[in-house]
Amino acid sequence: MGCASSTAVTPHSETQARDEETVISLRPSQRPRQQEPPSCLFHSSTSRSSIYDDCWGCSTAAVNRSLWSFASVIPSNPSWLIPRDELHVEVSEVVGSGSFGHVFRGEYLGSKVAVKCVEVTSEAAAGAFLREVAIWQQARHPNVVRFFGACPLSHPCALISEEAANGTLPDYLRRQKQAGRFLLWRTLLDAALGLRFLHQRGIIHGDLKGNNILVSQEGTAMLNDFGLSSMPPQWTLTGSATGAVRWMAPECMTFSTPTFESDLYSFGMVIVEAVTEKLPWMPLRTEAIPQYVVRQRKFLQRQRGFESEAQWELVRALCAFEPDQRLPLKSAIQRLSEFAESERQQEQQHESDRQQFKEARRRRRDGRRDRIQPCRLLAL
Repeated sequence: MGCASSTAVTPHSETQARDEETVISLRPSQRPRQQEPPSCLFHSSTSRSSIYDDCWGCSTAAVNRSLWSFASVIPSNPSWLIPRDELHVEVSEVVGSGSFGHVFRGEYLGSKVAVKCVEVTSEAAAGAFLREVAIWQQARHPNVVRFFGACPLSHPCALISEEAANGTLPDYLRRQKQAGRFLLWRTLLDAALGLRFLHQRGIIHGDLKGNNILVSQEGTAMLNDFGLSSMPPQWTLTGSATGAVRWMAPECMTFSTPTFESDLYSFGMVIVEAVTEKLPWMPLRTEAIPQYVVRQRKFLQRQRGFESEAQWELVRALCAFEPDQRLPLKSAIQRLSEFAESERQQEQQHESDRQQFKEARRRRRDGRRDRIQPCRLLAL
């Protein structure tokens, strides 16, 4: 579900852009049109309740369809409802796109926010939208993107969440590469803690990948875009499973519903992505991955960047082919914590050694000066 970074959320490469096209496999006549910011958000309203009347006054067929979809399912004056006069959307600032819509930068009550626009044109989709709003509203955790509210009576519908100042996890780690590997394992630990929080509350993420993990101004990793994968599709999918195949569990490649166990597999692939700084399964083409994984039951060889067998074994344990054989999240968190602590100690030792080396060089330099000075005096 929707938040965006303060920098544009872009694919890792042209390959990722092609991958996403392959995954969705839309028929040409059924490709979604480019979404505009919710037009109703720019109207003024005088009260929280009047938003209903204002939206009904809109004459566009698209908004009328949206209103009709929500007519029988929306609660009366829900606490998460954001009046349009409290939200400003920057029309020109599209900061992200995904399979569920586009994300615009906005401002809500003086705070910078992300506004994700989602097409909802049926009662079934409206019900799913409201279920996801209810889920996200309850998901209050430091490692989950904060939800402010929603504007369902607009076209497209809008979800409003905090803006992540440091962008997506892959982009953040690339920018902070000089900070050391402690940061890598610490942010992965953050993401695992967020996932544990969701699972403890019966919430399946369903679309874990690097671009769905955002990083706050303080450097805290936060899960994003969970739950929307269960929304009914607005167009027909043909030829492949929906979702991000490069992070997808084998059972989901055969059109099975995401589970807690499939989240574990996807998180293992997130670790691969973070450590290698590459998309999983590269250079394999996206359409070849299901054949390789499901039919041949093959997995990746140990990837560059994994400095110990224990680190790679964590990935293998999370990505076991059989769902019931995957490493429990509690154990994964323990290992991530150990890796982060080990890297922290190594970096502290490295810094201590560096300071000692600098001090030794300074003393040698000062000693040479002390020996040279008497020689100069004798020459005089």
